[in-house]
Amino acid sequence: MTDADTDSTHYTYRLRLSRGQRRALLTEWDRVRRVWNQCVAESQTAHQKVETVGPEDEGAPRLNYTTRGFRLRDGRLRLAGGIAVRPVWSRNLPGTPSSVRMYRDTLGHRYASFVVAAQVEPLPDTDTAIGIDWGVTETATTTDSAMTCRIRSTAGRRRSRSPGISG
Repeated sequence: MTDADTDSTHYTYRLRLSRGQRRALLTEWDRVRRVWNQCVAESQTAHQKVETVGPEDEGAPRLNYTTRGFRLRDGRLRLAGGIAVRPVWSRNLPGTPSSVRMYRDTLGHRYASFVVAAQVEPLPDTDTAIGIDWGVTETATTTDSAMTCRIRSTAGRRRSRSPGISG
């Protein structure tokens, strides 16, 4: 198998963390942020720059680990620093992950997103093709007359059914 035959795919799993696990992840994130900020400060000093550089969103911490920073054992994700969490495994990983990103979404849910090498399977060759044009007067026009996509506007019907509005 060559590099052209492989690609990477992300598999994301929800995490349900205890207070202690949540506190340990936030402590780890604080440590990483402090090191990041120190490196940025040294870089700015070295290059005589005065611009703000930092995490994209300090309210949504993210932690990235490569293969040396995490292990998967007995259904648990063990991170550097002794943090062990149990993802909600909705499906099996198809291979060995090369990295994992821990993050929190805007609702406060936490996730682990694994990057796994995936085999690229090209679609079979075909002699047919179709062109689709999304229009204004018609929703879609195709180059194949057998495939007509016409969706009627429901605005007129809604208006006529609404009480107190005459159509």
